[in-house]
Amino acid sequence: MLIRKRKWLFGLLWICLNHGAQAFERFTVQQIQVDGLKRVSEGAVLKELSVTPGEAFTEADAEQVLQRLYRTGLFADVQLSADQGKLVIQVAERPAIQKVHIKGVKQSDTIKKMLKAMRIVDGGILNPVRLKEAQQSIENMYVSQGRYGVRVDYRWREVKPGLVDVTFDIFEGDVAKVQEIRILGATAIPEQTLIKQMHHAKSNWLSWFSSDDKYSREKWNADLEILRSYYMDRGYMDMRIQSAQVSVTPNKKHIYLTIQVIEGPIYYVGDTQLKGDLPISKDTFAEALAPLKTGDVFSRKTVMDVKTSVEEVLGSEGYSFADVQVMPEVDESQHIMSIIFDINPNKRVYVRRIHVKGNISTQDEVFRRDIPQMEGAPLSTKLIKEGKDNILRRSYANRVEIETAKVFGTTDIVDVEYQVEEGKVGQAGVGLEYSQAQRLGWNLNWGQENFFGTGKSLNFNFDHNQAATNYQLGYFDPFFTVDGVGMGYNVYYNRTHLSKTTNLSSYSTDTTGMDLYWVFPTGKYEYIKTSIGYDDMHLKNNSNATEIQTFMANNGYKFKETTLGLGWGYSDLDRRIFPRTGMSHSINLKGSLPGSKLQYYRLTHDAHWYKPITSNNYWIFHVMTTLGYGDGYGKTNNMPFFKHFYAGGSRWVRGYEENDLGPKDSSGGSFGGNAMVAASFNLIFPNPFKPDAESVRTYDIPRGFLCLGIHPWGPLCSVLQNR
Repeated sequence: MLIRKRKWLFGLLWICLNHGAQAFERFTVQQIQVDGLKRVSEGAVLKELSVTPGEAFTEADAEQVLQRLYRTGLFADVQLSADQGKLVIQVAERPAIQKVHIKGVKQSDTIKKMLKAMRIVDGGILNPVRLKEAQQSIENMYVSQGRYGVRVDYRWREVKPGLVDVTFDIFEGDVAKVQEIRILGATAIPEQTLIKQMHHAKSNWLSWFSSDDKYSREKWNADLEILRSYYMDRGYMDMRIQSAQVSVTPNKKHIYLTIQVIEGPIYYVGDTQLKGDLPISKDTFAEALAPLKTGDVFSRKTVMDVKTSVEEVLGSEGYSFADVQVMPEVDESQHIMSIIFDINPNKRVYVRRIHVKGNISTQDEVFRRDIPQMEGAPLSTKLIKEGKDNILRRSYANRVEIETAKVFGTTDIVDVEYQVEEGKVGQAGVGLEYSQAQRLGWNLNWGQENFFGTGKSLNFNFDHNQAATNYQLGYFDPFFTVDGVGMGYNVYYNRTHLSKTTNLSSYSTDTTGMDLYWVFPTGKYEYIKTSIGYDDMHLKNNSNATEIQTFMANNGYKFKETTLGLGWGYSDLDRRIFPRTGMSHSINLKGSLPGSKLQYYRLTHDAHWYKPITSNNYWIFHVMTTLGYGDGYGKTNNMPFFKHFYAGGSRWVRGYEENDLGPKDSSGGSFGGNAMVAASFNLIFPNPFKPDAESVRTYDIPRGFLCLGIHPWGPLCSVLQNR
């Protein structure tokens, strides 16, 4: 039966190939005539012929001509005949496509690209075979997305002689949802633990947001690889997936996923060795090899991480093109896996030139001073990456890409290129604002974090509302000296009367002052900050509170003071503006000099910690804390009340008005405290309109606590809120 079927297929093929080939004897072609052409040029037909006038033409040549002309897809029918030495080719052209219509889908760009690749486009030639292939390709695409109910129909309609419109009607159907996931054979690792690692999940109340119950072939293949990696990272090196089945219900709306695994035994780490031509001491690799300890459960991920660390050690010594091969030695009887890292260091590589490209407004030296790699020195991958991190941390650039190019004619010299995408570090604005605390206000601000591309920052701010008026002018040069010592200043004028809009004690201040400060780097992420300042303040009391009246009776209402400040800071944040990972700490002590009319000090500690909780860094956990303590010294018994710590409002504890938390004065107004402990736990979630935006950030503050106190009028923690 099989032989007969094959003979039938060959017979049909023979008929198709010989259709239009008129039987004739061998003859010499004197002339070639092409009839029936309308849009196709005669030259397009003649170039497919293997014969020219004066040559013999046989029946075999006729078959070849027919095949080649049909293969062009331009003709629906071709007839060959001989007439007294003339070869006559009679063709019937396929109609041209005037317009391709796609119905049933909102986003048709992907479909159009598929049709274009198959030459089904406006102005193309109608080919029913290609239409059928396109139908099948579109259906396969939707099936790979889990839309098993997809239906694709096509048709064409003649709009005028030789022209047709082609229409694809597409019913996408719903994405089939995962009804159940089973992993059979999982005994060493619980089945539910494995399922939690997968992209797919059984429909649940969060599926509307995560879409983890919607099946797709890409996610399914990724899930199988996730399971393999999960086992191999826990020592199951012989694990294999015996079968992986996707079952669709008859209504094509639900899917059952079943995976059969064979776990095998656990393997343990044996010896770890370095072999090859080591250009540096083995001791240098001790830290890189430390994660692989004899007797530990073997992990493929750990091995690859160690391989990367070994390459980084070599790269930091100038062997950036070193080849490190992982050669496992398996003892199947003892289930031990020993690892040999075979090292071929190749030549030591040196840097000829370092180029910075893409910077339009920022001066070249601003980026170069953050790149520790030196020209003429051995290429260090560690220093190259450190330069990228430093540039991003300054926020002068949103993105930095690094490329190394070998110098023509050499094998050990490269040029390094930093391709930067400059950040928008300037701002200017005029606006109106309204808040529960300050009511209606307006502001004028201007700032440049990278003033004229010099890396220096200059800013001006003017705010006015019912409770306060502030003028501020600031300047900072992070490289005031070539050693990286920064210098800056702030000049300001503040007038406040917060009791007009909050429950604060009824007093007002009028302050003019300035601060001059220096920043001394003491490490890669650490610095020391010193400052000297001067304040001229006028205090006015409108309250009946005895605490305020007593203070002013003893100290007056005009205060001119010189302040000194000393601080220590640490920051390994990946960006100064809108960081995504890392932490920062700052401890600052600031107070008036001895001999001042008021003698006091304030000690504060601020900390931020950012931790991405997704691989794309769009969801970030953020913790921030503030500690504060202040007191008087010398002839000043207590911390001046207008230097107290205040809290309340959306920044720390929601549900409370601004500055509402803490001790009250004798008249019932918020009086603040001389000690504060505050923290908040924040979730930074993606911008719903553009998740990868670098200049927009969204926050949620689900939980916070605060403790505020003052002595001797109240206990240390007079308020403790947990919301």
